[in-house]
Amino acid sequence: MKFDLGRDDLEAVLSPWQVAVMRYVWEVGETDSRRAYEFMRGTEFAMSRASLINFLKRMVDESFLDYSEETGKGGHKGIWRPHPEALDERAFRQLVAERIRAKLLEFTGEA
Repeated sequence: MKFDLGRDDLEAVLSPWQVAVMRYVWEVGETDSRRAYEFMRGTEFAMSRASLINFLKRMVDESFLDYSEETGKGGHKGIWRPHPEALDERAFRQLVAERIRAKLLEFTGEA
């Protein structure tokens, strides 16, 4: 995740389509890649399912989403849900701000 001083709102840290994905996950509480991809197909953002999955995985790596696998008809299915520290947009914003602040303090030598 990169912070862009030239952008506003969540787009300072996410691209517009990534904001749409995260808002979808917060709204539904959990999703698999198929449902998230179908949601995104109904928006102005065209992307591959692989790009969507890569973004979801990156959000897991950065502890903004959690991931688990469920077994069902047809095999295993990955499920993404908000991380407990980023359960909604407000908590996500707070967590991002805390991480940026910590990085700035480290940068200035005040950490």
